[in-house]
Amino acid sequence: MVMTGNSSDTEGWHKHTGNKRHRDYLAKRMKDNEDPLKIVIVRDMWLTGFDVPSMHTMYIDKPMKGHNLMQAIARVNRVFIDKPGGLVVDYIGFADNLKEALKQYTEDDKKMPV
Repeated sequence: MVMTGNSSDTEGWHKHTGNKRHRDYLAKRMKDNEDPLKIVIVRDMWLTGFDVPSMHTMYIDKPMKGHNLMQAIARVNRVFIDKPGGLVVDYIGFADNLKEALKQYTEDDKKMPV
């Protein structure tokens, strides 16, 4: 599990939160295709701006909108060797939010994604 914590967390959470060095260590492992680490659970960190092209499945169970939603989905929508595409499993029904987020793009963007 990759998560941050704060001073008000109970003692039981401390073993899970780790520090920046530990999170960087896990990030390096996740990006290494030969590493046995294949599943991570994230809340906020790594949903946006974290690129692991081999990542293929994301389960979403929290409300997201706009750019953050698009960035989260993009985590699994990377070209990688023979990966056919990414899979997003929607537990909360974000289709309306996704439609709103897509309105930010021009018709040309929709026809020819960057």
